[in-house]
Amino acid sequence: MQATFIGDVHGKYQQYKKLIRSSPSTIQVGDMGIGFRRWPHGEFQTNPPYDLMVETNARFIRGNHDNPMSAHVTPVDT
Repeated sequence: MQATFIGDVHGKYQQYKKLIRSSPSTIQVGDMGIGFRRWPHGEFQTNPPYDLMVETNARFIRGNHDNPMSAHVTPVDT
């Protein structure tokens, strides 16, 4: 199986969705942007497109810009 590696999405989910739709399998390697506020002290980031991630076999590894409590259990972990 071939996989595409993606890094540092930082909450830019529109671009991320385009990438995961164009590849049969993706692995996002840190800094998805889960559970943090926009700089400086703005609104919380929206959630990643979990349904599309499951549908397209997209996985991610938590990075230092992903809140551990928010990223610990997601629908993609199942």
